[in-house]
Amino acid sequence: MTRAVIIGGSGHVGTYLVPRLVHAGYQVINVSRRRRAPYQPHGAWQQVEQVTIDRTAAESAGTFGEQIA
Repeated sequence: MTRAVIIGGSGHVGTYLVPRLVHAGYQVINVSRRRRAPYQPHGAWQQVEQVTIDRTAAESAGTFGEQIA
């Protein structure tokens, strides 16, 4: 299964993109600063792996890539 990592997937564009990727057969990982509900609820979100991370701090520490891998 192909994996798609979406940074900010629970934002406006991601709310529409993520369910489409799930239905297309992708394993989706949403990387976000905080957990929040997507603008448009969709059952596909139950299949999405949620990763909460401060990207700026993780990049400064050199750990961003390993935290989303």
